[in-house]
Formats: sequence, structure tokens, C-alpha cells
Amino acid sequence: MRCDHFLFRFDELEPGRRLSPWLAFHLSRCPSCRAQVNAFQSALEAWKRDEAERFDGYGRLPDMEDRAMAAVRLTVRPKRELTLAQWVFPGLLIASSCVGLPVFAKIHGVGDDGLFFPLALVFGIGLTALGSVFVGSHADELKAELERRRAGMSELMRR
Repeated sequence: MRCDHFLFRFDELEPGRRLSPWLAFHLSRCPSCRAQVNAFQSALEAWKRDEAERFDGYGRLPDMEDRAMAAVRLTVRPKRELTLAQWVFPGLLIASSCVGLPVFAKIHGVGDDGLFFPLALVFGIGLTALGSVFVGSHADELKAELERRRAGMSELMRR
């Protein structure tokens, strides 16, 4: 389990709930996640102690709504990661449509009205858009991989 996946699942837990076996196993093996969980729990305890002293006469915090809304605005929305299959399947579908539609029309003798070029153009634009969104959404990973390879090559050149 990756650390970002662990932290996402840990944030989803309701207060007081036990960790699942996989989360507990990762927490026992990963000092980075353990440090973050400990820091979070100590900050939460400190906040609870501090806030217990600030309640008004009605059992609520005077500025709780403003603070909650500020925290919501500062919360980072998790990125949804798509698997490779979720990228490849639409790409293969569009690419096979680009090739399959003209072949199907030639076999069955339909489509001499000049619609093949516009349809192929639309499918090509769709495939280009899918590819550009894929590259754009994975640019950070690509940059990290290129830097890792460049560092490896420079280390080989030093030897």
C-alpha cells in the first residue's frame, strides 16, 4: 500500500473506529505514516483541550461556523487516479473506430456520400484529445521519471 493511499483511507475513518488490518499493517511498517498519524492525533488532542475552554454558555463555540468553513475551503480535493486500463480502453475503442468504420463501409458498399473523411476527422480529434488529457494528467509522473533516468545516466557517466 502506498503512503498516499494509506493517508487517504485514514482520513476517511470516523473518529473512534479501528483501523482495517491492511491499514494497521502499513502503519506498523511505515515510520513516515506513523509520524503523521501521531502528529495528527496530538494536534487533535491539543485542539480539543483548547476548545473545551472556549465554549460559550450554550455549549457551542462562538466562531465554530467560520472556522469550519475556512477548514473546508483549505481542504485539498483528492485526485482521482485512473488505471492504465481506464485510459487504454477508450483509446483502443476510438482508434478501432477510425480504422473499422471505413473498412465496414467498404465491405458493405455504403457511405459513398463523403462522410468518411469528417467521421475519421472527428475520431482523430477524439483520439488526440484523449492522448493530450492522458499526457497532461501524468506530466508530474513523467517529469519525475525523466529526472530519475537523467540522474542515473549522469551517475553512469561519472564512473
